[in-house]
Amino acid sequence: MKQLRKKIDQCDRSLLQTLAERFRTVKKVGLYKLKNDLPVLQKSRWAEVMEARLKQARQLHLNDDFVEKLFKLIHKESLKTQKALYRKSGKKS
Repeated sequence: MKQLRKKIDQCDRSLLQTLAERFRTVKKVGLYKLKNDLPVLQKSRWAEVMEARLKQARQLHLNDDFVEKLFKLIHKESLKTQKALYRKSGKKS
């Protein structure tokens, strides 16, 4: 049991590091959008992302509902992060 819990702890650390890297990239994307007068929400891109992630989840035998909820939560935080950049600049998102 101790080894299994240790493996879960390692996975959790890796997951958090990956999320941190993702949100650093989200900020860079937000700055690009801001500089190029692009909207924060790009519906077609979001649809593509969700479709691809659900396809990958199925291949990995992960629960669709769980993965969809997870990525919606991540996406919501990504939008929040990018909108904050717009507010800080004084531009509308």
